[in-house]
Amino acid sequence: MRNLFFLILIMGLVFSSCANVPPSVSKEEKSPGESVPVVVEKEQKVSAPKTVTVTVPLEKKVITRFANGAVDEYSVSEYDEKLQFLRNQKKFSASGSLLEQAEYAYNGNRLVSKTIKDGEGKILSVRNYGYDAKGQVVQEILLDGNGKQLSAFEYGYDGAGNKIRWKILDGNNSLVAETVYIYDGSVLRNAELRDGTGKKTGASFYEYTPEGTLKSITYYNAGGAVTRIERFTYLNNRLVKEERTTAGGQILQIVSYEYGSHGEVLKKTVDDRQARSQQVFEYEYVYRQDQKVVK
Repeated sequence: MRNLFFLILIMGLVFSSCANVPPSVSKEEKSPGESVPVVVEKEQKVSAPKTVTVTVPLEKKVITRFANGAVDEYSVSEYDEKLQFLRNQKKFSASGSLLEQAEYAYNGNRLVSKTIKDGEGKILSVRNYGYDAKGQVVQEILLDGNGKQLSAFEYGYDGAGNKIRWKILDGNNSLVAETVYIYDGSVLRNAELRDGTGKKTGASFYEYTPEGTLKSITYYNAGGAVTRIERFTYLNNRLVKEERTTAGGQILQIVSYEYGSHGEVLKKTVDDRQARSQQVFEYEYVYRQDQKVVK
């Protein structure tokens, strides 16, 4: 029963992750906690290279509230002096008690490990990251507080850098599940989920707007029947609403977003119709100014 629960949990993780980063998002590497930068061009001659100022919002604090406005918990992020790398994140209760903290370690510009500790500093888990020669993440290994492997993830890419395969392994490196991604050029169109034996257990189909932003994701079971649909609404090229429904149209969850002047999310509201609950996330930032020369 424990193995079955683990498999169901993993499958849910695989499917839900497909929608986290739409293909329209830049593939440029960002430090954890870093939002998509907004470019503000300085006046230059048209024929000459231009120097642009890039404002990069960095998540500093997140407050989680209940529907009545009461604080549930909050987290605080800390960066290095130049605001280039996220060093740690601490999660506190509404009363200010430290609940959990995450510490990040780097090798050059690459994140190599994330360590989770409880409020007393005891290590709960460590996630190590491995890269290929192109700087693409090809492996993640999750260890418990004693250094024993709990699970692992392996990623494969095509020549253009598109992720085409995601394997999930257990603590003994046995294959538990695998997702295969299918593209039309550089545009993700389909994903197929398989179990450890290679048997198909589900699939998803991705639909886009004429502008190329993700419009919807439709999920199917192994028999090809629709199980869930996710739809995305945009305003001024920014995602403002996610709606998750059953195949019959019953709304399961609505997530809405509000933004600041630099494109950073200021507020996220999660309305869970199944659980009949609502959570509100409020974000605060620090900002880094980068200079880039473009033609």
